[in-house]
Amino acid sequence: MTPLTGLGALLPEELWRKLLTLGPRSEREPGRILMRQGDPGDVVMALTRGRVRVMQQVVDGLDQLVAVRRRGEVLGDIAVYGECRRTATVVTVDPCVVHTLRGTEFLRFVHDHGLAPLLMQHNYERLQEAERHRAEIALLQPSHVLCKMLFRLAEPMGDGSAVVDLGLSQNDLALMIGAHRNTVGKALNKLKELGVVARDPHRLMIVINDVRALDHYARNGLEHDSMV
Repeated sequence: MTPLTGLGALLPEELWRKLLTLGPRSEREPGRILMRQGDPGDVVMALTRGRVRVMQQVVDGLDQLVAVRRRGEVLGDIAVYGECRRTATVVTVDPCVVHTLRGTEFLRFVHDHGLAPLLMQHNYERLQEAERHRAEIALLQPSHVLCKMLFRLAEPMGDGSAVVDLGLSQNDLALMIGAHRNTVGKALNKLKELGVVARDPHRLMIVINDVRALDHYARNGLEHDSMV
């Protein structure tokens, strides 16, 4: 089983298990919307299996991927904590298992166990991640930003390779890095020529053949072809 991430990784195991008892367990198929941007934030969901995409609506009603969350994450806590509407839409990538808690129950749990500082620090770090990504888009070449993003999203396969298997089209990738889809296409073709990646258009999947090389380009930019 994959290790816990997010709040689940920060809490003692017995406290995480106690949190899960506060809400019913349900299974969700891939492609299901768990939360919708603009809806009232009245529940949170603790993700115990699978991955979800966190999407935000940008210009022209297009949805931009802003994060991928995995087992151990508590989804929707910011809207509940701030008593506001959802700031993003959450969609399942894989078959997922979630425990759905009423917002009031979650807040009581946070209060009773003195978790407010931990939760605030956790969300602050998430905001810092988003700010770093925005700064990269503003300051770096699109191909460099793409390499960084692919490296962050890549999941090890156990044979030295990795994969980005999130159903992302070339348009999705372009939206994520604030670039034109043709720019993304050229960068992906360059990575393919270098033997770093291979593309499976039927599954919208990118296979990372050379993780070390992708790490190099994520650090230094795709313009630096020589490996050191």
